Amino acid sequence: MEMGRTFGMEEAGLIAGIKAMTTGMAGTFFDSGLESKEVVDLVPVRPLGEEEAAIGEMYRNRLGGLYQKLKSN
Repeated sequence: MEMGRTFGMEEAGLIAGIKAMTTGMAGTFFDSGLESKEVVDLVPVRPLGEEEAAIGEMYRNRLGGLYQKLKSN
């Protein structure tokens, strides 16, 4: 939300927008009958496209460690 504020958006609009985007994304991902790659391909512009592999690797590294930590407790 901080980023949205830097663009001059108000909190109520940010919250409503994030809720709508998340609901729409989940509906498309789970209810469309499309494969995950097909859903991703629906996005016409991918500003972080060149960094996707690196970002995915960071998530895998961090989430795997967090999962193991949670699992051991």
